[in-house]
Amino acid sequence: MFKDIVDAMREEFWTCLKEIKYLSERVEAVEKKVGITTKRKGTSAQNTTPPPKPTLEPGLGFDWASRLVHYMLGFQLYIKKNYELWSLVGPEPVMCSLLEFDNLTGLNCECIEDLERPHCVVTKELTSFWEMLGVHVEAGPSTQEIIAAFKRCEGWSQDDRKRLAYLAIFTGYIQGRKYSTPKRVSLARFVMELERFENYPWGRVAFKVLMDFVKGRDISGCYTINGFAQALQVWVYTALPELGATFGNPLPNNPSPPILAYKGRKGRRQFKEAILSQDTYIRGRAPAVTCWMLHTALKKALHDDEYEELMDSKLGVFIKFQELGFDWASRLVHYMLGFLLDIKKKYELWSLVGPEPVRFSLLEFENLTGLNYEYIEDLERPHCVVTKELTSFWEMLGVHVEAGPSTQEIIAAFERCEGWSRDDRKWLAYLSIFTRYIEGKKYSTPTRVSLARLVMELERFENYPWGRVAFKVLMDSVKGRDISGCYTINGFAQALQVWVYIALLELGANYGNPLPNNLSPLILAYKGRKGRRQFKEAILSQDIVDAMREGFGTCLKEIKYLSERVEAVEKKVGITTKQKGISAQNTTPPPKSTLKPGSESVNGTNVGRKSLPEDKAKVIIPKKKLYPGYNPFVPIDKKKLKELADWLKTCPHYRTPLYKKPRTSRTWWYQILQTSLEWLEDCHIDAWINVPRKRYDANPQHFRGERMCFRDYLFAQQWRFNYKDFKDSEPDQNGLGRRLPGGAWNYYAGTIPSFCQSNKVWGTDIDDIYAPVNFADSHWIAIWISIPKRHIVVFDSICSSISPEELDVVMEPFLYMVPYLLVECASSDELRAQYSLEPFTYERPTNIPPVRAGDCGVYTLKYIECHALGIEFSKKDFAKANGKTMEDKMAVDIFQELPDAHEFENKDNDANLGAYEG
Repeated sequence: MFKDIVDAMREEFWTCLKEIKYLSERVEAVEKKVGITTKRKGTSAQNTTPPPKPTLEPGLGFDWASRLVHYMLGFQLYIKKNYELWSLVGPEPVMCSLLEFDNLTGLNCECIEDLERPHCVVTKELTSFWEMLGVHVEAGPSTQEIIAAFKRCEGWSQDDRKRLAYLAIFTGYIQGRKYSTPKRVSLARFVMELERFENYPWGRVAFKVLMDFVKGRDISGCYTINGFAQALQVWVYTALPELGATFGNPLPNNPSPPILAYKGRKGRRQFKEAILSQDTYIRGRAPAVTCWMLHTALKKALHDDEYEELMDSKLGVFIKFQELGFDWASRLVHYMLGFLLDIKKKYELWSLVGPEPVRFSLLEFENLTGLNYEYIEDLERPHCVVTKELTSFWEMLGVHVEAGPSTQEIIAAFERCEGWSRDDRKWLAYLSIFTRYIEGKKYSTPTRVSLARLVMELERFENYPWGRVAFKVLMDSVKGRDISGCYTINGFAQALQVWVYIALLELGANYGNPLPNNLSPLILAYKGRKGRRQFKEAILSQDIVDAMREGFGTCLKEIKYLSERVEAVEKKVGITTKQKGISAQNTTPPPKSTLKPGSESVNGTNVGRKSLPEDKAKVIIPKKKLYPGYNPFVPIDKKKLKELADWLKTCPHYRTPLYKKPRTSRTWWYQILQTSLEWLEDCHIDAWINVPRKRYDANPQHFRGERMCFRDYLFAQQWRFNYKDFKDSEPDQNGLGRRLPGGAWNYYAGTIPSFCQSNKVWGTDIDDIYAPVNFADSHWIAIWISIPKRHIVVFDSICSSISPEELDVVMEPFLYMVPYLLVECASSDELRAQYSLEPFTYERPTNIPPVRAGDCGVYTLKYIECHALGIEFSKKDFAKANGKTMEDKMAVDIFQELPDAHEFENKDNDANLGAYEG
């Protein structure tokens, strides 16, 4: 029963933490929007990173250990060479290059020209075999298509089955992409020449595919590794032989190549224990390995008496600490940082672990280390004269006189300092303490030169308040830190671990490995202990019921405070977000536009043309605003509206009746825009489309994605007008060579519209395309083209204005020419293989808030803006009575952001518009 109570409290406690995390992020986003710089960071729940997913598993019965590969990728070092991977696991980094891959796999890794673009003639035999595969001749087969071909290949010739088998190896192991993704056709065609295919340097191709996907990869979320990912796992076994022998499940007799020498082993717990035995660290990266390397070099370079003198100095506590062989427990520190409370004081940490929060401040750091903490002005910018002696010593270090040395440069200097003077070696030793323990930056990062130069005055250096400097470095690195992914702690991070031992005495006694005689300072009183499981058990034993009860109450107060705070701020800026359930767990799924019965008129595939179910429309139009963008329905600024009105009164045609105003008059332009039920001209549509385009160009993070573009009215008009030429033109044998509308490539490449020119390519840089469409000069609709989904959604404010049959005709040019353009304009066979000439599908949701005839232009533009922002089409915001308000708001926004819009003439694509003149 007691265990049940504890489990229940633990569950509720974590629920509260998630709630606080959500509210903290929410209030931070809103405050940022309104210019409030206060930063509160709630206690974040622990995030775990999912493992990578390989595409296929080998037939050896090999067990894929995704966590092992994931951790190795997490310990990558930054290497400039594109095709070398270095991972710092163990006392020395290990390398994976083409040489290692060659040794692992035994494949041909010969270097040839045009490795990935070999010449291969498209013969009748190739075309016939591709037809048997059921694959377009311009595309490479996918794994899905290969598997389907295996099911019907019984009657094929022996050569055809052999080709199919080779293609299976190519798709599954060399390319190793997702199940339904086409492979590169230029390489797949080799299969028609069996001898050439078998002798091709596939080892080099496979290695390049693999490295392109793991080198510098963002592994903070779910991700897929293309290529022969299992080779990385075997590389770990060979690079860390002890780990491989224990957990790689090696086969007897050492089969060759090494890729066949292990069966692998799944599991997470065993790997973590093994990896911890390699002198490594998890998540919160501390300088354990680098400290060991530096200390080894220092001890080897100094004479015994010099080393003893350094240990007895005022900074010798760091050397004594290293001599302890202290075990860095990164997980312990990571958990403590995860329980941080939001404290306004910049240089205090409070962590809620146990019945009461524990503090880490300058006072605690002083007691731990015994260093000098005297207060002085210009602490981090002391004055130091650049003398000839200093310049000469910096030259010996191999460091520019205006830079501080890095740990890497200090270690290199230790290797060549044997002939240096005693003072020079002493300066070098002090610099090693400064770079590694006080600054504690990454291995190759320079330190601050203003502080490093103090080493030239040994007495001043030794008596400097390094305790205050080291504390500030450490706090700047951990205070308010995002610890959701891998991260590095600068400074003397081990002090945090010893602080935990002292703050939680029972935990320190049991798991801190305390030394006898209570050594002083306290940093020397523990040897530490690695491991994760013990810490969890220990932390849960810190009077857990009382602690959780106290923590639960604190959480409730924090939630109440944050809720009131975010509600007040949101109310101030007009946001009416409503939370349901546990906010941290409520996410809106991405839009789904797959072809299903019930969608209206999808290329004739659905003959029934039924109305779209309301629940499906709610998927297409997100119900929640998930993005930190602006509010498109914020009340209009009356002062700015008056400013616009006053400006219009200065126009000489202000009092002229509308029908007599010249079209070049600004009063005609704005009067049309601000008059309810007035038909919006092309110039008004383009002017407003330029507003979200300009906002997106400046702040893409405000929108629901950073791969979208906004097209002007000419895009749809020209494509529809020229579709007949496209349709009537004869394609070549590959289905290409048709006549596209003039300027189609310019739209594809993002060179037009010229206003806020993006130069982003469809498919490569752009996934979503928004455009207004004019139907018969009587009705405006909006379209959203999703390239990844191969689908178009029509936002129509008055569905009765266009019959389903008429809408089929309107949409046909986009359904056929968009996929054609993606294939025709692709810059490579590999890119072309990702697309298909098959037409897109489309649908028209029927639950769009209706409007009055005449206001369709305004609402069409608002549909585009809101959908791009990820905001629902609410009946309240899109009520018919709000039409006039929206028109005035648009007028004010255009006046403010595009003051010359009324004079703007769209000259994009002028060379191709002659077709419209007769």
